[in-house]
Amino acid sequence: MTALRDGGLTVEFNTKNISIVEDRLSVYENELSEIRKLRQATSMTDIMGELGGAANKLFDDYRASFADKPRSQVDDQKLAGICDKLGEIRRQMVEMSWAEDNDMNNRNLDIVTEQLTMFEGEYEAVLRARSTTTTSG
Repeated sequence: MTALRDGGLTVEFNTKNISIVEDRLSVYENELSEIRKLRQATSMTDIMGELGGAANKLFDDYRASFADKPRSQVDDQKLAGICDKLGEIRRQMVEMSWAEDNDMNNRNLDIVTEQLTMFEGEYEAVLRARSTTTTSG
């Protein structure tokens, strides 16, 4: 958009779009700055603990939503979302382990990895069950 403007384009919608993007960029840069300040004020151990707590909430959500339910009747999109979130938590735990060796984080990382592997396997089984139900129904 700016290249078009700099090239001589003076259409109003382009000028407005540039203004909108610049405003949003300013807001996002301010938010990022605040996030960085907060993150710097939080200890690594606290962040590791929060990641473990977030993983536990996902484990609880999994149990509440999928335990003792037929695979063909569960919400596969919800399960995919749990897997995605747990994968992100795992990624952050791995990165934390590079920065600081912490027994709690190492134990939590092992648990999260094991649960994520199981949940992803369950997701595949749910899709197979859906496929079987769809083709036989």
